Amino acid sequence: MSHAAFACDAEDCLATFTRFDTYERHKNLHEDDGERFPCFYCRKHRGANGFKRKDHLMQHLRNYHNMEKGTSNVFGGRSCPYEGCPEYKSPSSFLSANSFRKVSDYTKHMKKVHDESEFSCAEPGCDRIGGKGYSRRRDLVKHQQKEHAKDAVSGSDDAEA
Repeated sequence: MSHAAFACDAEDCLATFTRFDTYERHKNLHEDDGERFPCFYCRKHRGANGFKRKDHLMQHLRNYHNMEKGTSNVFGGRSCPYEGCPEYKSPSSFLSANSFRKVSDYTKHMKKVHDESEFSCAEPGCDRIGGKGYSRRRDLVKHQQKEHAKDAVSGSDDAEA
């Protein structure tokens, strides 16, 4: 028994599907007025430029904004994790308004008020720790390659000798 294929009837689209649910999801790509999933962290993907599929928004949040599932309310921003802070919102109030709609505002708050950043340099003597650290892993890696590459190479040479 074989599966019937579903072919997209949009002009110039040759896509075919073996499952009806994936065919239905695909059809939304061709609709200009279809449901959109906006990114609240950047202006480029809002309104009519929002993502046509929720999984594409989630992929964008993970890869572009470095957000993992569960680290923030991706549809409303972040809140300070410290209970005594005025910008704190309890996790039980997930659907309520969060303190920061933009990641940059959250990052500034954490650096200035709590002297914290997500990625601090672990190199002894480096001042890029705490609030002077980085909010993205790739920026920390770039810093380590630029500022500490000579130390890391010379340190490995000493170990071999």
